[in-house]
Amino acid sequence: MTTTIPACHSERSEESLPRGWTVTTVGKMAATIQYGHTASAIKNPNGPRFLRITDIQNGKVEWDGVPSCEISKDEISKYKLQDGDLVFARTGATTGKSFLIQNCPEAVFASYLIRLRLNDGVSPAYVSLFFQSGDYWRQIETGKRGIGQPNVNAQTLSKIQFPLPPPPEQRHDGWPGFLRQFGLRSHNGIGKRSRLKLAKLLRDTKGTISVEQATGSLDLSPKKAAKTLAWWAKQGWLSRVRRGLYVPVPLETRTGDVALEDPWLVAERLFAPCYIGGWSAAEHWDLTEQIFRGPGFHHHGRALH
Repeated sequence: MTTTIPACHSERSEESLPRGWTVTTVGKMAATIQYGHTASAIKNPNGPRFLRITDIQNGKVEWDGVPSCEISKDEISKYKLQDGDLVFARTGATTGKSFLIQNCPEAVFASYLIRLRLNDGVSPAYVSLFFQSGDYWRQIETGKRGIGQPNVNAQTLSKIQFPLPPPPEQRHDGWPGFLRQFGLRSHNGIGKRSRLKLAKLLRDTKGTISVEQATGSLDLSPKKAAKTLAWWAKQGWLSRVRRGLYVPVPLETRTGDVALEDPWLVAERLFAPCYIGGWSAAEHWDLTEQIFRGPGFHHHGRALH
């Protein structure tokens, strides 16, 4: 069955773009689109890091915590990551999520990831920004395949359409207009003083943010802390999980309606006391290579998914 990817940004034509911009596809701009290495993760401090979907959390990778794998020298050169590479989750709950490789140690990528390497003259940082936009995600949702386990493949990715400006406008100083055009957030959403407070709160918390934590971190009354968190959520910097509990929204995300990248932390806050079990625990301890759509945990003798 053939899946049709919709035209860029709801039938956007080149006439509707700024002067000098064109509509192109990932396939046309790609030097290579490649699936990753199939192997089991192992602990080996001297081997290359083995990047998996689960190692990419909140828009970053803690390379010190990434395991290694069994791989030959010839295969290392084939799968080795370099700055400017973009990797995509091709299955599981985070299908379509991308990550721009920067300042990485010697590393290869796992089979549940797709690596995109762009042609010269195309800014990986600019294209990475597009991969956070609603336009990109609409095309990914249309191109997903499978019922029990949605996924995307290299062919689907190659058909993604995006607007390409001239090289000078692909620099960082050309991004504000792009952010406005595609509904992405920028640092201009809140003032400098508010950003500093939010940054402090994020440093003082891990995964989830409660009114109580905000009260202590920001030295506010509970009422003022609740209003501050609600306002940040309205501005798109936090996402409300339940009354009085929030999670941070990554800067690069397209909206405040984010898929939780670490649902275990949220589950612990919502359903404590509870524990992670079954196939979720097996995945965490690398006892299976299967990527599951959501966590499984147990609360008061009941299994919740």
